[in-house]
Amino acid sequence: MRVRRRDTGEPSGRHPGSDRPALRAIAGLLAVTGLATVGIAFAWFLSEHEELGAYRTAPACGRASPAGSACVRHEIGRVTERRSERAANGRDFLLKVSREAAPARDHEVDRALYDAVAVDTGVELTLWRDRVAEVAHDGHRSVTLRPSRWAVAAIAVMVGLGSALALQGLVRPHLGFRSIPFFGGWMIAATAFPVSAFFVVAQLSFALTLVLSVSGWLLTMAAAAAVVRDDYPPGTRR
Repeated sequence: MRVRRRDTGEPSGRHPGSDRPALRAIAGLLAVTGLATVGIAFAWFLSEHEELGAYRTAPACGRASPAGSACVRHEIGRVTERRSERAANGRDFLLKVSREAAPARDHEVDRALYDAVAVDTGVELTLWRDRVAEVAHDGHRSVTLRPSRWAVAAIAVMVGLGSALALQGLVRPHLGFRSIPFFGGWMIAATAFPVSAFFVVAQLSFALTLVLSVSGWLLTMAAAAAVVRDDYPPGTRR
């Protein structure tokens, strides 16, 4: 009796599902790479947060302290220009302040300080690593240290890309770069930009900043993973 072999559509000699170990390896690599990228981004974010707040507890510079030392100096600057500019959240108030040993630079201040000074007014400057950290006059004080927009943008992109890779590896490793995991990753990146800037400028405590930022990321990842699982149930391929 001749036995007919059923045509399964699989290449000869290949068992159905034989690609699963390779798929799992790819998924693991994507997940590890994504989580590592997010971890590096969080470390960079926390470093920026600490750097901008370090001057508050730094010691005063001595006379022999070299330029750029991790200490605080105080100088008197002079306002050479005042201007107000339209911004997305209202208006920005800028003072151009000259210093004895540095060129005049613009500093964004709050409205109260802006209204309290005029051109040629002397203001108190707090310097940290030769950068103006605070501008003060007549009881009004504004923190002028700001995170680099490029640094915040890079952190946000790293968080978004890392999240997308992690979602791709942990939830659906076989989906393409136009899939929902990558769309969710870019949404996370777009959210991370203003959130990172807020936390760095707000200067909340290190512990509170860490808990809030990590918790927010975990909740967002969980929501994105749930959406992916609902839209692409097990066995789906795209």
